[in-house]
Amino acid sequence: NIVGTFFNAGIYAIYISITFSFALSLYVFCKSNDFKQKLLKNMALVNVLLSIVVLPSTFSRSAWVAAACSLIFILLIMQKQALAAINFRTKLFLALLIAGIGLTLSVFGYKLKSSSADGRIVIWKTGLIALQENPLFGIGFGQIQYKFFDYQGEYFIKEPKDGEKYTDRVDFAF
Repeated sequence: NIVGTFFNAGIYAIYISITFSFALSLYVFCKSNDFKQKLLKNMALVNVLLSIVVLPSTFSRSAWVAAACSLIFILLIMQKQALAAINFRTKLFLALLIAGIGLTLSVFGYKLKSSSADGRIVIWKTGLIALQENPLFGIGFGQIQYKFFDYQGEYFIKEPKDGEKYTDRVDFAF
């Protein structure tokens, strides 16, 4: 996995998807009247192209989804008038097509790293135990790496089958 200057590919991928969204917006909506605006638009295009090249190598499904959603959102804004002219049946067909593609990609994304997805669910369930015990203020900033194992132990007592597969150190619950 590529991590850039970050310590984790997931955080790096989120950063790349955010810069992709911002750069794509700049490229699409920026007027190129003078030299500075043309330069900004070209730099945004370079950022978009680099993001498209780098983002798949991070294997971060959530960042892929974020980048795809921002792309769809920007396309919808651009084509607002064209969408208004389309009849209801065509809009319904397009919506079902997009939903079908989304479902197919979701299944593919799960199978790509199923153990990661299942492990994340265990982290969330363990986090719910911590939340129930500390509902207002949580366990404290930066404390997850020190207290997570205690809550994970409580969860594994309830669900011992998960303990066989997903026992691992968790420094960040994202």
